[in-house]
Amino acid sequence: MSWQATPYVIPLLLAAALSIGLALFVGHRRRAPGSTPFVWLMIGVAVWSLGYAVELASADLSTQLLCARFQYLGIVSVPVAWFLFIQRYAGHDHWLRRRNVLLLAIVPSLTVLLIWTNQFHGLMYAQVRADTGGPFTVLDVTYGPWFMIHTAYSYCLLVLGTLRLIQMVIISPRPYRGQAIALLLAAFIPWLGNALHITRLSPLSGLDLTPFAFTLTGLMAARALYRFGLFDIVPVARSAVVDSMDDGVLVIDEQSRIIDLNPAAAAILNRSVSELVGQPAAQVFASWSHLIERYRNVYEARDEIVLGDERRHFDLRLSPLHDRDGRLTGRLISLRDITERIRAQSELQRRLDEMTLLTEITTLISSGASMPSALNTVCAILAEFLQVPQAGFAIIDAQRNTAVVIADYHPRVPPLPRVSRFRSPAILRWSTC
Repeated sequence: MSWQATPYVIPLLLAAALSIGLALFVGHRRRAPGSTPFVWLMIGVAVWSLGYAVELASADLSTQLLCARFQYLGIVSVPVAWFLFIQRYAGHDHWLRRRNVLLLAIVPSLTVLLIWTNQFHGLMYAQVRADTGGPFTVLDVTYGPWFMIHTAYSYCLLVLGTLRLIQMVIISPRPYRGQAIALLLAAFIPWLGNALHITRLSPLSGLDLTPFAFTLTGLMAARALYRFGLFDIVPVARSAVVDSMDDGVLVIDEQSRIIDLNPAAAAILNRSVSELVGQPAAQVFASWSHLIERYRNVYEARDEIVLGDERRHFDLRLSPLHDRDGRLTGRLISLRDITERIRAQSELQRRLDEMTLLTEITTLISSGASMPSALNTVCAILAEFLQVPQAGFAIIDAQRNTAVVIADYHPRVPPLPRVSRFRSPAILRWSTC
């Protein structure tokens, strides 16, 4: 085994290190949607990049061919992991069922088998030789028919995943749109390099640019993790939010962050959808901290609450959200404005109370009790109904500009003066005669 010096090994090792670091980082968030296929995607990239680094550092054909075979463990897993990651990230969990994963793995498994037995059939590499025409020795192969099948299959998965991302870019609010764009760019660069290598249009003759491009992919993925909250903010509940609903709907994840909401909910909170997505619920509802404490660990409830300076009444409903495996992923909050209904009920109750009061007074007066006693009782009833400390009846003498109190109810205040003068029919000024 002999080795050769080449500067291209460094970016490949960097791509492998970045991929392993991202896999470890995301691996600690296994419950986040899309994290598992993303980990396998990064492991595949690391295997591909590391294998190609050793291939370029080697100067003999047998070692280069061995490394090329080793790379296929990563090469065949990257398209499948990418496709599954995008589907899971977009909330299409049915693609992660065991049957679908096994079906998707048929072509990659056959490819690995054929690359390790290529010397018997030549279906992957029809011809293999060492190209020594450049500054260092590289592996030069002529592709066989199964390689074309594998390539077409891989690009189909790439295209399907990319179309799903484009759809998310179009329909998603921020920061989902930023996440999707970052993932699109991260995927486009290495596959462009791969297309240039397969078609032999690469500006660096003999070099496969795909693993090099994964260095940029790793950097973009890292930026998406920190800038756009990838795996912290994921659009898994978008289908549960109907923008045309009059009710306010919010989706809270397990970290108590708002991961989705409709315009009605944003209007209730007097902020835009893009401002609220990704924000901690405790921060958004800071003005109603009592509600945060009341429902902090509550996943299912129904209550009436009051929000805002205008004292608007809402019917609050909390419902748990689960994924297809039954795991709890967050909460769905529904807010229905019932202010008008509450006001109508209050007005109806007020009118009923007035009718009851009039009936009670009429019954009292017609009961045969003495007029002074009846009037004093009526004063007590009126004071209680109006929730005032004192009530009374007076006869107004407009010519003398006086008012004579004929009944009075004053349990906790001084009694009204029996005779008072007033300056106008609208404003009375009591004074002892």
